Amino acid sequence: MDASEASAVESATSAGKSQTAANAAKASETVATQKAASASTSETNAAASAQTAIDKAGESAASATAAKASETNAKASESNAGASAGRSESAALRSEAAAQRAEDIADAIGLEDASLTTKGIVRLSNDTNSTAENLAATPKAVKTVMDVANTKAPSSSPVLTGVPTAPTPAPEVNNNQIATTQFVHQIISALIGDAPDALNTLKELSDALGGDPNFATTITTLINSKLAKDQNGADIPNKQLFIDNVGLRETVNLALSALQKNQNGADIPDKGRFLSNINAASRTDMAAKKGMKYTVVNAPAGVQEGKYYPLVVQRNEAQASRINIRTPSRTGNHRMNNCEFSGFVMSGGWTDRGLYAYGMFWSYTSTERAIHSLLMSNKGDTVNSVFYIEGGAFPVEVFLEEGLSVLAPSSDYTVAETTYKFGATDPYSESVAVDLILDFKQGKGLYSSHALITNKDISGNKIYANGEIVARGENQIRMIGGDYGAFWRNDGANTYLLFTAKGDQYGSWNNLRPFMIDNATGEFTIGTKLNAGQGVNGNASSATKLQTARKIGGASFDGTADVNLPGVNIQGNQNTTGNAATATKLQTARRIANVLFDGSGDISIPPRNVNAFALGQTGIINVEDDIDNNSVPWNAISGVYNHMRKSSSDLVVHYYQNATSSTPSLQIRATYRNGGLWYRTSRDGYGFEQDWDQIYTKKNPPPVGETLPVGVPLPWPTDTPPSGYIVMQGQPFDKAAYPQLAAAYPSGVLPDMRGQTIKGKPASGRDVLSTEADGVKSHTHTASTASVDLGSKTTSSFDYGTKGTSSFDYGTKTSNNTGAHTHLSLIHIGRCRPKKRCRTRWSPYFKKKTT
Repeated sequence: MDASEASAVESATSAGKSQTAANAAKASETVATQKAASASTSETNAAASAQTAIDKAGESAASATAAKASETNAKASESNAGASAGRSESAALRSEAAAQRAEDIADAIGLEDASLTTKGIVRLSNDTNSTAENLAATPKAVKTVMDVANTKAPSSSPVLTGVPTAPTPAPEVNNNQIATTQFVHQIISALIGDAPDALNTLKELSDALGGDPNFATTITTLINSKLAKDQNGADIPNKQLFIDNVGLRETVNLALSALQKNQNGADIPDKGRFLSNINAASRTDMAAKKGMKYTVVNAPAGVQEGKYYPLVVQRNEAQASRINIRTPSRTGNHRMNNCEFSGFVMSGGWTDRGLYAYGMFWSYTSTERAIHSLLMSNKGDTVNSVFYIEGGAFPVEVFLEEGLSVLAPSSDYTVAETTYKFGATDPYSESVAVDLILDFKQGKGLYSSHALITNKDISGNKIYANGEIVARGENQIRMIGGDYGAFWRNDGANTYLLFTAKGDQYGSWNNLRPFMIDNATGEFTIGTKLNAGQGVNGNASSATKLQTARKIGGASFDGTADVNLPGVNIQGNQNTTGNAATATKLQTARRIANVLFDGSGDISIPPRNVNAFALGQTGIINVEDDIDNNSVPWNAISGVYNHMRKSSSDLVVHYYQNATSSTPSLQIRATYRNGGLWYRTSRDGYGFEQDWDQIYTKKNPPPVGETLPVGVPLPWPTDTPPSGYIVMQGQPFDKAAYPQLAAAYPSGVLPDMRGQTIKGKPASGRDVLSTEADGVKSHTHTASTASVDLGSKTTSSFDYGTKGTSSFDYGTKTSNNTGAHTHLSLIHIGRCRPKKRCRTRWSPYFKKKTT
């Protein structure tokens, strides 16, 4: 807003105020007129009213002055606010006139107080809330009221500011009440309800209806034009056109040529082609073994990795059967990954038709042999073909022809005389009455139980054979390399290594004959130059001299001249006297098998001279009764010897190899009528260091003490235990050195049997072989008896040692305190042998003392 506009506004405001003052003056004039009638009775009031009128007149004059000033200002901005200036001037004039009339009235009346019925003078008041009727409102009071009124909205089209509030009507109200925002939200929420987010605005609804304002009419029209559901198509005007329009004409045509349901496939023109098209097998195909069925065989109970278990394929007809067996595909590092066999099997047992199998075998690696082999019976089983599966390779997937079944037994599988081993390491050797038909140890490839015979070529990278490769043609193995072919040829008379012409690798041979062997004589012929280690060069058939001269019969020969070898009766380098045909004795005797021979007599060669064992007696040894010292020496020649005793003899078989062995000789001695066997061996060159050791037999068993279990206590009647035994007196022993003894006494300590007894099974409830201390307390005493014909006997003092006592149930025991008596104490002895040769025994014995 510019200065002129502001001035015009200000002038207009002043003019308004002047107009208000003029109105007030007009009102005063009316009051003054009314008051004039009662001026005589209200002089005092008139005077006051006069003064008030004077004051009012002054105010009106002031208003007039202000109006004039406003007029001046209005004129100054006449160009911008002409209309406002005019109005200000008019107001000023009216104010001035009103003031003049007020002065005239004031002069005319006698200053009487004004009332509602009488003109007069009134007192001014700034109150805005007074109800008095004898006061006049000042402009200030009027302004205060106007300021408040200006803050209020008009009743007609009010403009509200801030945040006005109003009571919220109920949702069902339908009148002229003000609708608050809360009311609006209630109505909108009720309208939207559970509408989805995509349809909760009018815009979204409009879009959903395609922007059609007459959507309902449109839908109604469309519905009325639709076919009636209850007519079931009877109300279609042009049915043939309808069929064409919806593309059903071809369907109708196809239906006319379609199979009829009630024919159940009998109206199929080409049934074989139909089955082929849907990849199905007919009953005829199944009978011809073209159909396969699928089954999964899980692991039987008890299988283990590392062993093989039978998977039995059974037939119900005597025909070869097609089968496919495979184990699951596993991760690359699994120990038994996928294996598969696909082929034919035919079990025959002992029938004339025989047994065979062939097919393709595949394995992830040659070491992951999940399918081990195929076995069949060679006895009474004619229907089973048994594959062996590794325990960790189950479950097994199997495809079988009709007429076949498969099972995995949980134990040895026996049919007739044949048993297929359950859990085998080598199925063939561990089963009974079986043949190994296919062994898949060579890894992936084509396997056949019989020879492969074909009239066609066989191609491949490599051929491996564990036996002979037999080729019946004259030309055998051909080798192709570069421009030449080389091959072996056996024409029946000779065997050749032949070559082809250059560039004709698969053609016939050329004229080179580098190698030939006569099949009848084995004569070897080289048809080309021979280079052998750079040491032979040239043709031996044309050589005239040896590179190095050799001696023949003592004469030097290099091939340049003949060598003369004179006969035996001719003087020369083989000078010989006499005639061998008439000789009766060798000039120098020679040894034959270490026997001297000069030709003058026959010789006898003993078996030992030719390292042979004598068939009869080798020698006689007089041993009398000292058999250990007078027997066959340890280094005597091998043979059978007779031990001569005074009244009988023994037979000794002696084996001697040589003195450099740790065990150079062995002797076995036997007596007549199975009287016993003994043996002994020698060591190095020291001879027999141990006496004869008896070999126990059923007729000659070991003594009772030798057969007792280790750790059994035994009574022994002397103070000295046998060799290898020990007294049981509570001492510890080495459990590692005597493991069998440790099993009997796990504590590693032997019982102290010097003051204990071993119980049987007493009635008191003790365990068998429990122990307890003896009932004889330690004591020393003497005793004597009366003299008799045998004389008087006195016992000396003795000491058993301190022994603890406990209650025991041996029964009542008494002794004569004047007579001799005997105490028995149980002492244990035992024997242990070293670890790994342990036949340890412990034997108690009774030691007797007389008191």
